Amino acid sequence: MSKPTLNFPTKMFIDGVWRDAENGSTFDVLNPATGEVLFRCPNATEADVDAAALAATRCFETGVMASFQDRARWLADVASEMEKAKEEFIWMESTNMGKPIKEAGADIDDCITIAREYSRIALELETETAPKQVPTEDGFELRIAREPVGPVAGITPWNFPLLMTVQKVFAAVAAGCPIVLKPSELAPATTLRLCVAFEAAKVPAGVYNVVTGYGEPCGRALATNPRLFKTAFTGSVATGKKVMAYSASKPFPTPVTLELGGKSPCVVFDDVAENAIDAAVDFIAIGIFFNSGQVCSATSRLIVHRNISAKILSKLVAIAQRLRICDPTQSVDADTRPQMGPLVSAQQRNKVWDYIKQGLADGATLVHGGVEIPQGVNPNGFYVTPTILSNVPRTSRVWREEIFGPVLSVVEFETEQEAIELANDTDFGLTGAVFGGDVARLQRVARALRVGTVWLNNNQRALIQAPWGGFKGSGFGRELGREGVEEYLAPKAYTSTAAGFTFGWYN
Repeated sequence: MSKPTLNFPTKMFIDGVWRDAENGSTFDVLNPATGEVLFRCPNATEADVDAAALAATRCFETGVMASFQDRARWLADVASEMEKAKEEFIWMESTNMGKPIKEAGADIDDCITIAREYSRIALELETETAPKQVPTEDGFELRIAREPVGPVAGITPWNFPLLMTVQKVFAAVAAGCPIVLKPSELAPATTLRLCVAFEAAKVPAGVYNVVTGYGEPCGRALATNPRLFKTAFTGSVATGKKVMAYSASKPFPTPVTLELGGKSPCVVFDDVAENAIDAAVDFIAIGIFFNSGQVCSATSRLIVHRNISAKILSKLVAIAQRLRICDPTQSVDADTRPQMGPLVSAQQRNKVWDYIKQGLADGATLVHGGVEIPQGVNPNGFYVTPTILSNVPRTSRVWREEIFGPVLSVVEFETEQEAIELANDTDFGLTGAVFGGDVARLQRVARALRVGTVWLNNNQRALIQAPWGGFKGSGFGRELGREGVEEYLAPKAYTSTAAGFTFGWYN
């Protein structure tokens, strides 16, 4: 793919207008493959955030989003505009975040599909959310409807910049909620380019607003703004706790949806069929090396049966050794295209290196990789060698904490119950994967895993029709699927009686 013409202002998008920060301040956005500055973005102030919240409020209160048909048409038209600019979105996602072109392309395809899926759901909501009569006590008529919660806030991470944006924005629009969104300061490019698609689709001002900046003050101002009636957040546990506290600190507490990552298990039994082992290993590798391991659902804990451990590890090492690690936009030829790019920032790379050092200090065995820059890459980029650690102590931070890098921790097991205990021995509960030949056992183990999504003999495919979210430290609430739209709706009861009805309580 040759570099396309890039078509978006590097400004905030508030009430249909591109604008700078009130005080004129900016911050640099880098290319993680080279460390070079790509562009500068406005560093939003509290006043900027409030202006965006006010725009969303006006949009909601004037009834701009009342029509289900309009919302469905807007989403369909935005999907068409994204399709027209697909190569531009792919290039920007790859350059700004560090994804290989192939991975960025898969992300953008999913984003377009989500727009069309939520366009369809928006039409269905007209019937599904209308007041419906419910049997109740004599003399009363009860009807229950579901209505938009109102203007909302969204805060997204840097690992899937556009995908995390559209999961929030398109669901909110389908439900009838204007949204103010803050992308990660590390990767705002495609979220801003989406504003151009909204403009081209003639979506009214105030429906989709974007503010750019750091967590302080921009993120805090967004989560504490009393004009916004819900916050949807994807990111770390530590920041998620802050978002909850911010939402609770408003004059009236507002709900939050939190997707806080994971430390997901991948359980492999020794009855994987011989002709299915390579497929299983490929899925295991996808679970930790895809997106350079910067995936909330990464199955970063490999729990493998002792009888098959050596075979699985040798095949994983072979994959790690032949991964093409380079500038993510370098080539799209099938034989030379990148398979793994850099991490998003120097800070994230250093954090991953620190985890690897800690794992080795805790007694883990280095099977492959380590704290070294891959050969042949730009030394100014933020690259990490894919790393496999075996015999990892269950008390080690590399086993218990989300690393967000291409680091796989491996332990062996002997019994089914031991595998389940190892898998559930975590503060997280987002996803899990199970491989084996005994279908009944797979189902048994899948039911025993305390996670929001279980993959059986596959890994990492998040189907857009399925709800996405987790248990425990992975947060609460759901995105994607019909459940993702429901998060932006609230039940409302209409209780009626005939004129003149009375209890006669004080007569």
